[in-house]
Parts: sequence; C-alpha cells; structure tokens
Amino acid sequence: MRNPLKSDHLLSMVSAAIIWIIHFLLSYGIVSLACAYGYARSRLLGLNSVMLGIGFTTVVALILLIYTAAINYRKWRHELNLSASDISPSPFIALNSMLLCGLSIIAVLWVALPSLMLPPCAT
Repeated sequence: MRNPLKSDHLLSMVSAAIIWIIHFLLSYGIVSLACAYGYARSRLLGLNSVMLGIGFTTVVALILLIYTAAINYRKWRHELNLSASDISPSPFIALNSMLLCGLSIIAVLWVALPSLMLPPCAT
C-alpha cells in the first residue's frame, strides 16, 4: 500500500490540520477528565500527571508534524526539478501542506502552553 502522504492525496494536504485537531481534543479532554474526576493533583514520576499527559501528546504531535513537513518538503523539491512540460498540482499541494505543518506546529505549541503555566483546575 502506498503512503498517502507521499502522493497527491487529499490526506497529504489536510494531515497537519488533523494532527492539530487530535492534539487539541486530547489536551482538553485530559484536563477536563482530570478535573472532573479529581486526578488533577495526582503525580506520576514526580510530575503532575496532567502536565505529563499533555506533554506526551504535544511531543507526539510535534514529531508527526515534523515528519509530515519533511515528506512534503522532499516532494516539493523533487517536483520543482521536473521539466516544465510536466505541469501538475503536486508542487502546490506539497508547498501548502508544508506551510500548514508550520502553522500547525505553532498551534500545537499554543495549545500546550497554558498547561505549563497554569494549574490544570484553577478555581
């Protein structure tokens, strides 16, 4: 099976936004469940479990976004080296996907920032 990120597939163009949305939902889900069920003060390995959970999801999301950006960068550079007679939407899709990865990296960090600065269940 071909990797859809390496082709002109719609998933290639929206994968960064999907990663950000999943990170957003997981981050707020972790905080909501921890506050609702009283796990906000629990500690794991000496760290707050909510911060640890959000930190883990942030690292995974950043790794996936960097991987997606690298694939799209290679695809963009490869398509630019082709002759002008082979006109295709591939460079456009790859460049937009790469730029969306950059925007999604900023959004993931922006979502994770409050968990580092504020207590999870401030009253």
